[in-house]
Amino acid sequence: MDKADTVENVPKRAIQTAEILGKRWQEWIHQPPEVMEPIIAAQVDQSGHTRADVVYQLKHLADAITPESLRQWVQKSWSTSDSTLQELQPTDVVCCIHAGNLPMVGLQDMFAVALSGGFYAGKVSRRDASLMCAWLEYLKDHEPDLSERIAWSTESKSLMQKIHGSINAWIFTGNESTWDSIKHQWADQPSITESTHSTLIRRAEASIVMLEDEDESLTPSQWNALAEAILRYQGKGCRSVGVILSAHPLSHYQHSCAMVDSLESVLIKSMHDERPILQERQMERGWCAANQIAHVWVDHLLIREAPEILFEEKESLFSPIPGVVYWVQGNESMISSWLKNPKKGSQIQSVYTAQSTNSSKQIERIPVEQLDTAQQPPLDWTPDGENPLRWLLYQPSKWCAS
Repeated sequence: MDKADTVENVPKRAIQTAEILGKRWQEWIHQPPEVMEPIIAAQVDQSGHTRADVVYQLKHLADAITPESLRQWVQKSWSTSDSTLQELQPTDVVCCIHAGNLPMVGLQDMFAVALSGGFYAGKVSRRDASLMCAWLEYLKDHEPDLSERIAWSTESKSLMQKIHGSINAWIFTGNESTWDSIKHQWADQPSITESTHSTLIRRAEASIVMLEDEDESLTPSQWNALAEAILRYQGKGCRSVGVILSAHPLSHYQHSCAMVDSLESVLIKSMHDERPILQERQMERGWCAANQIAHVWVDHLLIREAPEILFEEKESLFSPIPGVVYWVQGNESMISSWLKNPKKGSQIQSVYTAQSTNSSKQIERIPVEQLDTAQQPPLDWTPDGENPLRWLLYQPSKWCAS
């Protein structure tokens, strides 16, 4: 299908909404410092992220979210003659339960609901409330038409009171066990829970990078990209690197000044501060030293040779200790085997490469991304392989059939 056909099939309302949202977003994020600084300061206090990390995220979002990128996302999501794709109605309520691990982590879902035509009901995390709520308030004040189909709160009960009618779909970030407990919070609203038809759960934990070149060491820019991918936001994002796969053992790089310098540089730029250092991580470092296990220790980060238990079928792929990254000697086929494993595969968000690669390269249908995009994904990236806007557009046909 060519571009003309794609644009022709996109409802005008969605294109208009993309233009409006992009314009208002650019207005909001480029407000003068006297407006934005108190909001940023409150975000830092709530989240525990450093100001440097919050500003890093805002700069990325300022570049990534424009009228053009929103319009392209809409066109990409509708780029099919599939008759089952339908706009939502303003009475179709989509409740988004947002996480709080990254600044404005629920923003993509909010845009997806607004672009779909539905009613956005956002349960905002208290740890990520300042920026998100300030943006929603600005949008509500400046766009009366959109204000009629957005509601949000940091409290479930307060959000329930703002929702008129039943919830048609849920978007939830977390694991299924957490989702079960969240649903109990809505138990006193049987009309809401009984009418729910669709749930999109975001469950991936972290990401993997491949260092594929067997002959050459990484360049300074590649080391820096790896450090950013590991350390931004204290490594708490699903796009953060938790496993490094290399053709070389960790001992090959263990005393690399380039690696240590890059890690320390990013730590300084992001102004990480963890006092005291997590005791579990210190014990893990001591265990590696006592047992002559190759490892690199930089402030509050431990990169260690992967334990044998990692390769057992039913074990988790990523370390349960925050700030501990596993280094695995292997090749691409190892990632393929992990993705085929139900437990390990569900934990993997993205696969990165430090080398230049064909943009269409995939492993088990997971696109291989450039490492320097790890903490700067495009607006239309697909968490857990699912485009949330496209997912929403498929729901009306399911509701009618149920």
